Amino acid sequence: MKKSIFAIWAIIVIFIGLVITQNQDFFLSDQSLRLNLWVLGEYATPILPNAVIFLVTFIAGLVITYLFCLPERFKSKRTIKKLTAKLEAYKDDGPDIAKEAKELQGSAIEKTDSKTKSKDISDDSPADETVEEKPASLLDNPDSETSDKQI
Repeated sequence: MKKSIFAIWAIIVIFIGLVITQNQDFFLSDQSLRLNLWVLGEYATPILPNAVIFLVTFIAGLVITYLFCLPERFKSKRTIKKLTAKLEAYKDDGPDIAKEAKELQGSAIEKTDSKTKSKDISDDSPADETVEEKPASLLDNPDSETSDKQI
């Protein structure tokens, strides 16, 4: 990848060099730029070769582009700092969260085991007969029961 980028830039530089060397008469001829603002009067630059005018214009374009991209770079740096801080916080909390998840998994397993044991013991009790079974659709979506009551 680095070699291909280098090759592309080499081709671009060679092309620019060819354009300049084949058009030396144009680039070395002297010109003066004028600007008439009607309020301040007319301004004229000193007589300069066209190559200098092209160079100044190119550098001005680079500076303007840099200035327009500067706020985005500051935002990106700020975002990187915030995300790095969050990542460090998550790395610090990682072992605690893993322990908590294991504890919750263990307690959920214990609860399901205790429920199955209590059902086995209370199979003969009359309280089981009064329990109302929910339809299978409610088991899939428990929120649908609450939405039916609200309507």
